Amino acid sequence: MGSGTAISVFVIVLSVGIHQYNPFIIPSLLGRGLGYTRDAYKAVCHFYDKTAAFVYQNTGIDLRYEREDEHYAKQKPEFQSPAKMHKNTAKLLMTKAELAQYDGSEGSKGLYVAILGSVFDVSAGKDHYGPGCSYHFFTGKDGSRAFVSGDFSENGLTDDLTGLSNKDIQGLWKWVEFYKNDYRYVGKLIGRFYDSKGRKTREMEDFYQKLKAAEDEEVAEGAEKRRYPPCNVEWKKEKGTRVWCTTKSGGVDRAWAGVPRTLHEPGKKTSRCACVEPKTAVEDPNLKEYPGCPPGADSCWIKEKDKMNKK
Repeated sequence: MGSGTAISVFVIVLSVGIHQYNPFIIPSLLGRGLGYTRDAYKAVCHFYDKTAAFVYQNTGIDLRYEREDEHYAKQKPEFQSPAKMHKNTAKLLMTKAELAQYDGSEGSKGLYVAILGSVFDVSAGKDHYGPGCSYHFFTGKDGSRAFVSGDFSENGLTDDLTGLSNKDIQGLWKWVEFYKNDYRYVGKLIGRFYDSKGRKTREMEDFYQKLKAAEDEEVAEGAEKRRYPPCNVEWKKEKGTRVWCTTKSGGVDRAWAGVPRTLHEPGKKTSRCACVEPKTAVEDPNLKEYPGCPPGADSCWIKEKDKMNKK
């Protein structure tokens, strides 16, 4: 290799590295003399993306800029993606056909599991994921939905999250956390959650929005639980169901015990037993007394017919 070629390669690698560190530096510098426009910026980014991919394919040096969920990760570091957490590892892009070759069967290339478009090497857990083992059905595919639905049939082992609740989304993310902490991250699966360049899709954006909504709901439920702690509940064949309040009922420590009331939360079809301070029990229209129970009593026996009427 001549000195001119070596210098050219060095300049390209250096400039791509700068772009990887901050994709706005070079376009901004060029814009000072060339009339910076949004289209020019896109063109420069496209050029460096192509160059970085070429360098990676031919030298193994990975200079590709990782854009995946950066803005969201800055807002919520605890929701950091596997790609962000394992930023020093190879960022392999796989198709579904390629992933299928890692199901651990005889002649396969390894033992991989994909969840939410992130691929993990689960060879360390071959006693669980190997052929004939309890979780083998997860290997060689992205069966994200099954992690929260419990449907391990061929139709259930899918990456389609349509119709899942925000709670389900939150539960799925806990599985992602488990894999990114316990197994080696391999890369991304091209398809529903990442495109052919490894960038997150609209569906991945939607997932993060639902994840944030689930967190907000959890915070709201926590505040509601502190305001209206759940009652203690027991059932006896001879007497029926008893609800009562203490200063620790519902797992909420407080200075007051409260009185049991049925709480009809807006938007919910069923009610629950809540311990409330006597003054609040009178003021809040969503709170109802149990039939046959004195208003000031901290313990009530509920007849079966009253339980039916409560639903």
